[in-house]
Amino acid sequence: MTPFSSAAPKMISEVSAALAGAGYELIASQVETGNIDRSTYDHDVEAGYVYFVRPKPSAHFANLAAPVGRTIPFFEVGFNVDVDHDGNVFGIEFLDRTDFFRELRDASVL
Repeated sequence: MTPFSSAAPKMISEVSAALAGAGYELIASQVETGNIDRSTYDHDVEAGYVYFVRPKPSAHFANLAAPVGRTIPFFEVGFNVDVDHDGNVFGIEFLDRTDFFRELRDASVL
């Protein structure tokens, strides 16, 4: 596991500030303290995804087909934050953000 804060400080700063500014302080805190499970990037469409290590889903949501309960969009700045049904950060999708890609690649988590 790689702490998100050490792998991508610029990305974490921007994402957590956007979340806190939109009233999602608890989710911003999870982003700041979260660990990266894995990440992906598709050069053809310049899009990537950072998957977070999450606690085991509650029994109520464990058998749902879709692990993402909602998406908090920040289209204007090129990322979306996915949250699972229990309110835990599932991951961050980044779109046309080569700066995020470079930061993750330089940290060897991509």
